[in-house]
Parts: sequence; C-alpha cells; structure tokens
Amino acid sequence: MEQLKDKLFAVLAGSIEALDFEKWLYEQQELMEVIESNAFVYQVVCLNYKHLTILKSVDKICESIGDEEAYLVSKLERGCREILKTKEPNETLDIINSVGAYYDHESDYYLLQEFYFFEDVLVINNNYKDFGDKKMLIYASKLAASVLLELDTLSLNEKRQVLYAELKEDIGPTRKQASNTKWYNFLKKGRKRKT
Repeated sequence: MEQLKDKLFAVLAGSIEALDFEKWLYEQQELMEVIESNAFVYQVVCLNYKHLTILKSVDKICESIGDEEAYLVSKLERGCREILKTKEPNETLDIINSVGAYYDHESDYYLLQEFYFFEDVLVINNNYKDFGDKKMLIYASKLAASVLLELDTLSLNEKRQVLYAELKEDIGPTRKQASNTKWYNFLKKGRKRKT
C-alpha cells in the first residue's frame, strides 16, 4: 500500500505521468485483488487517467491521505517543474504564489519559505518592477532548478527531510532581500516569541 501512495505522490509531483501510473497500477496484481475490500485502492483505480482534470483528482486523494510533508513536497516539486516549463512572467508569479502559500510560519519548511520570500520580494514589496520580466524568470528558474536538483534522486521519505534543509547554493533575491524588509522582520520577531 505504501508503494501505491508513493507512486501517487510522484504523479502529483510530476515525476511520473498519470498514464504511466495507470499502466503500473493495473499491473499490480495484489492491488487488483483488494480493490473491492479497500476503499482507497478502489478510489485510485476508478480515476479516469485520460481526463484533463486528473491532476485535480490526484491532488484531492493525496491531500486526503493525511501525510502533510509528502503532500507539500509533491506540490513543491510540481510547482518547480511548472516554473521551468513556462516562460510567461505572470504565470511564473502565480506558480511562485501558489507554492509560497503552503508555507506556514509555525513550521520549519525552509524550501517553502524560499518561495514565500521570493513572492514577498516581488509582490508585497513591489520590487517586481525593479527586477523586470527577464531577471525574475531567471531567478525563478534558478530556484526551481536548484530545488529539483535536490529532490530528483531521492525517495519520498528522503524528500520529506529536504523540506527542512537549506539549498546548497544561494539563488538570489529570496532570503537576502526579504531579510531587509519590515514585513520579514515583523514575521521573524513574531515567530521567535512563539518558540
């Protein structure tokens, strides 16, 4: 059952295509044998993997599993893959925003924090105009590529730990510029008081 969940999170992360997952799923005899007695397996098998909204369906199932770290790292990985695919500044900002929205100030999810601060630098502090489209896309691509480099060869259990780790290289404007803002300092002070 754990392998099924891991593969489902890989679909959400974009490291396995939905149709490849479907093929793998139907080849798993032990899963097919419990389809009637296991509601989770039944739910996964009954998805239409050719439908345009398959990722939304997979997302709902993954979120319902209750493994927050696996869900967050999968959403982070998917967001990074989407950033590298797009060359549209507004779409890139939307992806950065959606990934950064998963950051919780109560958590120690360092990688999600990087996206949160990047959005903070660009949008809240109105520095997007200073960056310009090209520079923003370069920084976003570097951040996404760096995260994927960290995650690509790891198992799901190892990826959970990467949420807490710092990137191996300083990518650009994220933490450095955010740390100079009043908003960042306010959040940092508020977090210290709680701990």
